[in-house]
Amino acid sequence: MTQETAKNTYSAEIIVQDRRGLHLRSASELARLACGFSSAMQLTNGKRTADMKSMLGLITLAAVRGSHLQLTAQGNDAAEAVSAVCAYFTQSGKEI
Repeated sequence: MTQETAKNTYSAEIIVQDRRGLHLRSASELARLACGFSSAMQLTNGKRTADMKSMLGLITLAAVRGSHLQLTAQGNDAAEAVSAVCAYFTQSGKEI
């Protein structure tokens, strides 16, 4: 669920469903997806926060299956960015 927390700032909670967690391929795809938006985007797992546009940063989150991630985007296209990332995580039949 996407929620507007301030002007041009949106957030959503994502639960990692893939049995392998957030691995290299999915981190690469997510970073590439995030780079398509002008908004600043962050993903948080517990006390660790990563820039969504950094594959290495995403890997350092150490997100395993069942991890609850907090996605935050701020900028002119933040709503679209959050929706796109949420859609990536919920694609039916796709393990990420």
